[in-house]
Order: sequence, then structure tokens, then C-alpha cells
Amino acid sequence: MPERLHHAILGPGGVGGLVGACLAHSGASVTLVVRPESLAHYPKRLRLEGAFGNFDVEVARASEVPSVDVLWITVKATQLESVLTVRCSMGLTTYSCFARAMARSASSRQPSRSSLSG
Repeated sequence: MPERLHHAILGPGGVGGLVGACLAHSGASVTLVVRPESLAHYPKRLRLEGAFGNFDVEVARASEVPSVDVLWITVKATQLESVLTVRCSMGLTTYSCFARAMARSASSRQPSRSSLSG
């Protein structure tokens, strides 16, 4: 039997919550990483109703990225660079430096608000 992977979801909103719920439902260990001020109010269980099925799963929660096998980064594009800057200081340098470069590239391609309004 293969060893169970431990996943952390950084940014467990709509997309991260879906990924986390499906992973936990499949038997993986999942930790949702949320802001420290949100930790006490974030649910310990995720409920999914839809095309992937209807189920309720328990997940761990943390305000820091734990030691994991897989780190899912599912924050909004506008938050990506700031999240990765903080996480780089925590020792996630190899992946974070690559991802930060991707975030800079993505943000340079986004239209400004003024160009959208008129």
C-alpha cells in the first residue's frame, strides 16, 4: 500500500476548498493554511455537494505551512506575490522563487483598472 501524502492548501477558498475536500475524501492528509486571524473561525470540516459527489470531510487547519509532501497554492492572482514573499522567508525557496517569477509575469500581463473602465 502506498504511503499517504500530506497536502497543504495555501488559500483554501473556492478552488482550494474544492481541492482539499477531494483530496481528503480520497484519503489524503490535508491541512488548510489560513491567516492567523482567521484560524479560530475556519471550519474543521469541508462539505462538498456537486459533480464530484456529496460528502463531508475533516481537515486540519494551521496558520503556518507545515512540513508537507505537496503544497497547493490557490490564492487569487493579485495576492500571489505577497504570499510567496512571506513563504520564501519560511524556507520554501526552490518552489517559491519559481512561483514568484510566474506571479510577476502574470501581474505584468493584467490590464490596469483604468484600461478596463474606459
